[in-house]
Amino acid sequence: MMKQPISVVNVQTAPTKDPAANLEQAFRLMDEALTSHKYVDVVTLPEYFYYAPSNKEADQIGPIPEKLIEGMASRARLTAHTS
Repeated sequence: MMKQPISVVNVQTAPTKDPAANLEQAFRLMDEALTSHKYVDVVTLPEYFYYAPSNKEADQIGPIPEKLIEGMASRARLTAHTS
């Protein structure tokens, strides 16, 4: 059985209280990572890359926004087609 290497890229963000700006930053950094590496299997992001809640807000973040899901899915499809 031939072992295949796995390429993992960690994208480090600096989240703020502005989810739209955080998402834009995460997508921009992901795009940079995906274009600068020949092959990527997994992209990781910090736990609170989308929103940095205070301790009181931690349980009130809410559902995952459709824009986030669509953005991740489109990048995954593009990566799958280019590898």
